[in-house]
Amino acid sequence: MLSSPSSSYGKTTEQENWPFITVQGTNFMEGCRPFFVTGINVDNLFEAAVSDVSRAAKYQGPERISGRDMVRNLLQTASKKGLNVVRTWAHTTDPSHPLQDRPGEYASDAFEALDYVIAEAEAAGVRVQLSFVDMWRYRGGIAEFIDWSTTAPKRDVDRYPPLIVEGDVTPEMMTEERQQYENIRRALFYSDPDARAMYKAHVAAILTHKNMFTGKIYREDPTIFGFGLINEPRCEVKDVPECADRLQRWIEEMAAHFRTYDTVHLLTVGEEGFYGLDDQSEIANPGAAGGSRWAAESGQDFIRNHQAAGISYAAIHAWPDNWFLNDNGEFITQWIEQHAQDAEKRLHMPLLLEEVGKKVEPAPGTPSQLKLIRDPVYKTVFRAVEHSMALFGTLQGSMLWQMEFRLYDQSPSTPYGIKFEDSTFILVDKHVARVKTYALTHPLVFDPLSPPDTGSPQNLLASASAVPVEKAAVENNNAVEKHFSMCSAEKAALQAEQSPCWVGKTVALGWIRRCSNLPAVCKQIHTAFDEAVKTTTTTPTTATPAAQISRWDDTAGTLAAPSNVSSVGKIFGSKEECCAAESGAFATGCSSFSSVSSLF
Repeated sequence: MLSSPSSSYGKTTEQENWPFITVQGTNFMEGCRPFFVTGINVDNLFEAAVSDVSRAAKYQGPERISGRDMVRNLLQTASKKGLNVVRTWAHTTDPSHPLQDRPGEYASDAFEALDYVIAEAEAAGVRVQLSFVDMWRYRGGIAEFIDWSTTAPKRDVDRYPPLIVEGDVTPEMMTEERQQYENIRRALFYSDPDARAMYKAHVAAILTHKNMFTGKIYREDPTIFGFGLINEPRCEVKDVPECADRLQRWIEEMAAHFRTYDTVHLLTVGEEGFYGLDDQSEIANPGAAGGSRWAAESGQDFIRNHQAAGISYAAIHAWPDNWFLNDNGEFITQWIEQHAQDAEKRLHMPLLLEEVGKKVEPAPGTPSQLKLIRDPVYKTVFRAVEHSMALFGTLQGSMLWQMEFRLYDQSPSTPYGIKFEDSTFILVDKHVARVKTYALTHPLVFDPLSPPDTGSPQNLLASASAVPVEKAAVENNNAVEKHFSMCSAEKAALQAEQSPCWVGKTVALGWIRRCSNLPAVCKQIHTAFDEAVKTTTTTPTTATPAAQISRWDDTAGTLAAPSNVSSVGKIFGSKEECCAAESGAFATGCSSFSSVSSLF
């Protein structure tokens, strides 16, 4: 049994009143303010929380820090850095700590560990995105479900890779014949009756599980940002010609199944975002410009997949190294722009860059390598995200892959690992500050007279038969009512000039740097943007002229105030954020009492 948590999970008033994140048009909403995602991926959080102290101590020396301590430290540091969502798995990939020993048989200590991760995230003020199953790893992945199935053909070759192999299984690890065998076998996951039934049971087990630390059932917990049906589904058309249709039917079936249990949380597919064969945007796929169609033949179809009833928002990934791309910056920019355009005009839903990773080797932890190779890629991503936010676009944030989080390995760095002390986090800090400014000055577009869009049509409730639909509907109505109440209070506070609006100013000829709370400034900016949006006849991202409502300063790459509002620079939600060095209003932070007194 794992040791008891040290925290009591007492909640602040703000945490107790956390609303569910919802969708309104092409925005994520928290109350009636936009919720822009500044997130990270940490796929092994769950496994760290289930690990015991003694095993960790073998690798970490006399400190004997436990996996749980590592989880808590990471989440608290992420929160202090302004990161608001952590994406991780609702399953384990470590054979030493399986969540399911056999179909439907869950290890109590493993579920306790997932409870712990979510409870610590709530205590830190960070939301969690959970993925139900993985395409790549065996343990907790689709290959394991097929091997468990009683209706699928039995495996006629040894399982590959062995459970001891770490990392994702790539085609380079196998012969072409073996690749074809595994592709055909994994494709069974989307159509095999027993595999589908086991997946449905797994979804139900997660959504109806009660957290032993917080007492909340997962489907009723707003700490959970949302869920992904599967991490990076593939169903190779070259090996199984009907694979694209097979995957689409699976997405539709499982999204409907999810909605019979949970009508409130956000739901996405979890795919890379490849366009299907002959889609009008297929040319945006990796390799397509050179004539390759491997991405289109993966079985994914970005538009069609996300049109499935029950899906709340579109998500994409970006892996320039894995996709054999040389010009990382140009491709990522075009990849994001094409999906943002299609999410707005064809899907009419928010877009999230759910994974973006840049490989750095050799010597991946060397500062010069990070600045030269990785940082420019993330700078490109952050600029695209901020540009969309400034123009009221559909791209609602990004999640970096991934935080360096190695419990049993003392090697200095992994090719994709990011540490809080890396130069990359200087970029992250500045990005978070700009994102907060956009959120604080965004028009309060949520209409309390219309319900939020969770991507769950009422016909899903009407057709459900295997679950307590009435209870889910009541929970949904209660959440919506609470949501409306918070939004109305938010608007009232803004109009009464009671919302936080911290602005940096210099006085005494620039010698003194200080931050002041000026709610009237935020009210003025909100009013100006609201009027600009209302008088625009087209959607905000295509308004003509764009400058009418643009908050993007092309020179500085930051917020630009409306033409009828004097420029105030960045806006912050607290004095601490405003006075923070580097990411705040001043490069060196606010003046201290001692520094001011020394001037006189």
